[in-house]
This record gives sequence, structure tokens and C-alpha cells, in this order.
Amino acid sequence: MACLLDTQPEIKEFLDAENPSLAQIVKAYSMRDNILNLDKDEVFNNSMKKLGLHPDFYESSIDMTYRRLMIGRIDEFLKDKKMPIVCIDYCSFRLNLINTKYQGRLTKYNMLFEMKDNMESVYNALSKEDLYALGW
Repeated sequence: MACLLDTQPEIKEFLDAENPSLAQIVKAYSMRDNILNLDKDEVFNNSMKKLGLHPDFYESSIDMTYRRLMIGRIDEFLKDKKMPIVCIDYCSFRLNLINTKYQGRLTKYNMLFEMKDNMESVYNALSKEDLYALGW
């Protein structure tokens, strides 16, 4: 299949470009998906997970962030036991992250979800950095 991809002028142009344009990347990724006959739902879900936009991963990410913060505070306490550990209420912490960091991600996810049946539109709505993060 790789040989079939390399024979496509648009893909070859993308692969040979030192700094491909957004349009070149989108075209190459879309052609790759079509040539390889990739399942659109699977491509969409994997892309959203890789970009950290999929809502299924918000809770585990919030938990890990909270855990790291609390471990840091415990480590500070163990260095100087005179200072009390300042605990953070998990519910407030979670709600704050949902309303700040994850609200923007959810908005972006919902916008992209509306386009999921046309991955070329999804790719067009992403930045070059997002597309590079998805990888060839």
C-alpha cells in the first residue's frame, strides 16, 4: 500500500515538501485515508483521542492532574513537616478544569463531530500543529 500512496502526485508533493501547506497536508491525509479505505469513525475517534479532544479522556486527565498536584503538595510537606498540607477539594478542582481547560476542548470536539463523516473537512478545521500531532 505504501507504494500506492507514493505514486499519487499530491501525496508525493506533500512527502517531498520541506514545509507543506495546510492544504497539502489535508489533501495527502484525505487521500491516504481513502486509498487505505480507513473507517471514518475510527479515524475520527483516534484523531480526537490523540489530540486530547475526546470527552472520554477528560475525567482520567482531570484525575491525573489532581493526583500530580496533591503528590507535589505531599512532597513539599515531607521536606518541611512544619507546614501543613493544603488540600484541594476535588469537586471544585474538577469543576474549575471543566469550565476552563475542557470547555474549549469540548466546543472544538462538538464542532468537529458535526463534520466527522467528511474527514477532509475535519482536517481542514485543524491547525498544521494538530495535523502534525496526528502524524502521517
